[in-house]
Amino acid sequence: MKTLRNIMIAKIHLAKNQLGLDDDTYRSIIQQAVGKDSSTKCTDKQLEKVIETLKEKGWKDAKPRISRDKTRRERRAYEKPNKPSISKIYALWGVLQRSGKIKSQDKTALDAFVRKYTGVDHVKWLDESQARKIIEMLKQMIAR
Repeated sequence: MKTLRNIMIAKIHLAKNQLGLDDDTYRSIIQQAVGKDSSTKCTDKQLEKVIETLKEKGWKDAKPRISRDKTRRERRAYEKPNKPSISKIYALWGVLQRSGKIKSQDKTALDAFVRKYTGVDHVKWLDESQARKIIEMLKQMIAR
């Protein structure tokens, strides 16, 4: 776990990089602010003063990230599909392509199909129950 001191030192170095300061300029700013030549030699109060000096030089401290909505439901445990179910999806898709029921010859159409019915962006990211659902849908399309 990072201590407050380490966080302040990290902020100072972040400000140095964002302001595009070379090492000599950076050290001279610290020297002018607190009389030391390195942030690691500073006390906590001196580090705060250096941060304030860098803000005066134009650095803007990023706002802390706002945590996501806590009302969202918990993600279910990821259940990785076995390789044969993904292979079967590709095979069934190929059957549909060869029979002319699917016009597209690339796999992006399959990803779009999967996205439409499961909300998952790529076939390889399906969990086992989603893969089974897609397999059954493809079988029904072939049977028509």
